Amino acid sequence: TVGPSRQPDNAVDCRHMLDPLPEQTAAADPVAIGRRLWPRVLALGLGAVVLAYGGWWWWLAGRTAGAVAQWFDVRRAAGWDARYASLDVGGFPFQLRIAIDGVDLGDATAGWHLHVDGATASAPPWNPTEVTGAFTGDPTISLAAGPMAAAFAGEYTLHAGANRFAARLSGADADFDWLEIVRREDRQKMTAARLRIAIMAATGPTPVKISAAAERAFLPAALASPLGTEVDLFRLAADVVGTIPTTGPMQQRLDAWRLDGGIVEIRHTDLRMGKFSLAGEGTLALDRELQPEGAFTARIQGFKDTIDRLADAGYVERRNGAIAKAALGLMAKTPAGGGPAELKVSLTMQDRWLSVGPFRLIRLMPVPW
Repeated sequence: TVGPSRQPDNAVDCRHMLDPLPEQTAAADPVAIGRRLWPRVLALGLGAVVLAYGGWWWWLAGRTAGAVAQWFDVRRAAGWDARYASLDVGGFPFQLRIAIDGVDLGDATAGWHLHVDGATASAPPWNPTEVTGAFTGDPTISLAAGPMAAAFAGEYTLHAGANRFAARLSGADADFDWLEIVRREDRQKMTAARLRIAIMAATGPTPVKISAAAERAFLPAALASPLGTEVDLFRLAADVVGTIPTTGPMQQRLDAWRLDGGIVEIRHTDLRMGKFSLAGEGTLALDRELQPEGAFTARIQGFKDTIDRLADAGYVERRNGAIAKAALGLMAKTPAGGGPAELKVSLTMQDRWLSVGPFRLIRLMPVPW
């Protein structure tokens, strides 16, 4: 009898030799393939994005430096003194940061010159038209001619506890905290706890819009008035209608603007000096002699004390002042919430006379353009 066959001990079992290896099975699995490849694809994609963004940022930085240089070139071509010592654009990757040093701007025809030790400005690369920055050092402004040159000619230095400026396609604004402006020649100074100026550029028929605000300001002696030198608050919002030429003597520029129908529409103004306060709106223009003329609607408080001060300073004859106080007092009314009597009246400037209602009150000094 023959027993069951038995393989020798060293025999090889070939029944599973053709089965795929475990790693071959995983390699053939699409899910496993995706798990291995997606980090590589993501890394390649991110690398491409970074390279593209970097190239775009450097292109934009070059364009920004070119635009600044072109702005100065255009001003020089117009006859300005426009130059800078150095210009650098940095801030990669999330900012466009401009550092410019040794800036000089001036228009000899208009009689002004500005020097800035330096300025820094920045903007996000994805919105380079919204620029914010600040001045480094103390800017200096020199005035040699222009409106009321005898009173204002000189070199002025601006000291500020903090300053900020912003620029955009539609305009620019500057904001100063604890500003001090000092004239070098006689050390006269003007100070303000805060000063803000904003200009919105004209677009088509839309006029240039100007706004200004000052708080707790002290004027120099050259600007002293019968009301004193302390300004508690000043606000102005105005539209300049018409284009003022940028070349030629100032008188010719202003006359061309006047003949073209140029006016200033004062949308709102607010002035507070001690007991005196004035708020109103109106229109301002120039007459044939290039002197201011206009009509305004005003709300005035403290007018009696103001007339007395004007009379003491010789701006108003005492007899006329007494008549004006009595008549205007009858027109004034106490506000609903109480407080000093408020006078609602029209103000007009014509032929260098300031009239309050029907009373020709103050003879104005000529503006020596």
